[in-house]
Amino acid sequence: RFQTIGSTSSLITKERIVKLEVLGFVWEPLEVVWVDRYQELIRYRNEHGDFLVPQVYASNPALGAWVHTQRRAFRRYLEKKSSHIIPERIQQLNDIGFVWEPL
Repeated sequence: RFQTIGSTSSLITKERIVKLEVLGFVWEPLEVVWVDRYQELIRYRNEHGDFLVPQVYASNPALGAWVHTQRRAFRRYLEKKSSHIIPERIQQLNDIGFVWEPL
């Protein structure tokens, strides 16, 4: 891990890393958000019986937007265009039976 101070970078010591982790420091915040939305999607499926989260979902706007984003990213991935979705995430969604192209 690197620590940036001004225009220079320095290696963070193992001791500092341990101290930060003990405090609950999150090294990959975007990964945490993805996992949180994924778990919310599973709860949605358990409650509603499907993955048809409306894009504008009043009960959980972040989930509706996230599902839409995953589908759009997957389409771009299939088209060999720039996409943030990675094969591991595609597999995680496939494993729960996620519907990529809702009717």
